[in-house]
Amino acid sequence: MDYGILKTMTLRGLWEEMNKVKHAGLAKSIGVSNFILDLLQRIVKTGKRVPAVNQDVLEFSAKRGIVTEVYGSLASITTFPGGLIDPTIARIAARIGGTPAQVIFTWAHSMGGTPDETSTYASFN
Repeated sequence: MDYGILKTMTLRGLWEEMNKVKHAGLAKSIGVSNFILDLLQRIVKTGKRVPAVNQDVLEFSAKRGIVTEVYGSLASITTFPGGLIDPTIARIAARIGGTPAQVIFTWAHSMGGTPDETSTYASFN
């Protein structure tokens, strides 16, 4: 695909192209990232496959079977430690006998999200 063409494509046209990628077997699933409600509704109205994932709009996504990714949910304790929520997370972890990561993942899951983490280790990339 010529990525320069993305600047001139409509949202509908872009979603149709993404569906072709999926249909051709070049992707297991297709999704969006940080789409606001209006954009997500426009994609759903195309009548094509709904996005497999999004990182926002929990209620709308849940009603349509779209998984919401909670991107970088561990950043507060890994990339940016010492933040305002660290003491609270540590207290909860100690109270339940878990780790701070387990607290964050459980919270993300309880909100209807799926944690999506990255790695800085070359062996995991």
